[in-house]
Amino acid sequence: MRRVLEIVGPWFWALSAGVVVLYIFGWFMGVFSPDDILPWTIVAVILAALLGWHGHRVRSAVHERDPALMRSLAEAREKRGF
Repeated sequence: MRRVLEIVGPWFWALSAGVVVLYIFGWFMGVFSPDDILPWTIVAVILAALLGWHGHRVRSAVHERDPALMRSLAEAREKRGF
């Protein structure tokens, strides 16, 4: 199960960020009003809150030098060749 979460997790966060960015872009461009699509507004707010929580969690783990996170970051750099 942990392996599945390691694979799906980054995709979830990337897709969540994409949904939030597209929602904000559509709103600023005047494609829709947030009141017109209330369910999607709620989804975008929830995803934005989850992204904020995830960013805070990652930032604090990096700041505290969490060994598991530091190991995964090192593995990611090694895969890219850095």
